[in-house]
Amino acid sequence: MSAIIFFIIFFVLLNTGLKLSFWKWWQMLIMGIFFGIFIWIIYPVAIAQSQTTVNLQLADTDNRKNFTVLLTIEAFIFIYFCLTYLKQLFQSKPINKKLKFLNLFPGLLVFPVLYELFIQVVFNFSGVEFSKLALLSAIAISILIPLFSLGLKRLFPEKDFRIEILLLSSFLVVVLSLISTHSGSIIYKVEESTDFIQLFSSLGIILLFAIFGFLGNKLYWQLKNKTIQKHGRNF
Repeated sequence: MSAIIFFIIFFVLLNTGLKLSFWKWWQMLIMGIFFGIFIWIIYPVAIAQSQTTVNLQLADTDNRKNFTVLLTIEAFIFIYFCLTYLKQLFQSKPINKKLKFLNLFPGLLVFPVLYELFIQVVFNFSGVEFSKLALLSAIAISILIPLFSLGLKRLFPEKDFRIEILLLSSFLVVVLSLISTHSGSIIYKVEESTDFIQLFSSLGIILLFAIFGFLGNKLYWQLKNKTIQKHGRNF
């Protein structure tokens, strides 16, 4: 799997987790179960695929272009949701029906992403019975995605901050998908296995910088407000 495609998968899952974080916990759970059912339904199709066929499909420029169009459309739906939400928030207006409808849209490209991830699971656990592997994957997806969304909600309780992360992530998805359509040397395909520890360490460092930046900005405005109030009392 090319590194860029891996990052696209990561950001699609991040967008889905962020989007579901605006739902109630039971809605997240229902959606997670729905994702698990999807894995169980498509597993007969997934196990019929060969690794060579999948690699050829991923390497095909036309397939990447078609998928890029879908990624861009979905990303702009998320961007429109973010901008509409921020406009409603800063104008202190009640949430309208358009925003409620956009909030109910969890994203559709998470389904091909889950399909691709399950295929990779099948390739890496070839000795396990397919039905058992599908059942375990479905249960894992049903639990992990709602937990991921709840974790994001607990880690970033401020809705406006999660909106900003979703906005930034959606822009990154568009950029990465456009890069992936390039048929030249920009597409880097790893010849060796991906060092997931190093990869997730880098992503963790980026996330830590984002958290520190958010906390630093929040602390700065708290100190500034206290200073203004103090000087206001003196005057």
